[in-house]
Amino acid sequence: MKNKKLNKKAQQEMVGFVLIVLIVIIGLLVFLIYSVKQHNIPENDIANNILSSIMKTTTSCAIVYEPDFDDIRDLFKSCYDSRRCSNTMEMACDTLEKSLTEMLDEVLVLEPTIQAYQLDFYESDSEGTLNRLHLVKGECNGTLYGSEPNSIRISGDEELIVTLRICVFSNFNY
Repeated sequence: MKNKKLNKKAQQEMVGFVLIVLIVIIGLLVFLIYSVKQHNIPENDIANNILSSIMKTTTSCAIVYEPDFDDIRDLFKSCYDSRRCSNTMEMACDTLEKSLTEMLDEVLVLEPTIQAYQLDFYESDSEGTLNRLHLVKGECNGTLYGSEPNSIRISGDEELIVTLRICVFSNFNY
């Protein structure tokens, strides 16, 4: 009889211990989710508009024939496919990088509230992501805003993703 009471008490202590461990694990998960959300960069209409405008801008690269110049969106695809511009014989990736740098540098001049930018171009598939282009200019001492990722579908599970982050002076809110 005494042995049964000890067994029952040991079982109750084990259940209590398991409950405490579960509560600690749930607390850690809530903390982890909260801390991950803190690092998200808020989206901003200005960053979205800049990226959208850039994607529609025509470049000096004609992949197929000269009057048919590619816009930046098409140039991302041509860069992914390692193609050359038929009119300049320059690699599409080189033209893309040069065009993006010129446009984004001009944005810094025309929009004095923006002090820095970061543009990332990467490919994503079922195996993960691969960074293809990373452009950064300026130093961020203000508030960082991001654009909605601009997705370019290549195949079933393969896509190209372009993101833009801009940094504005702290005393200026968009």
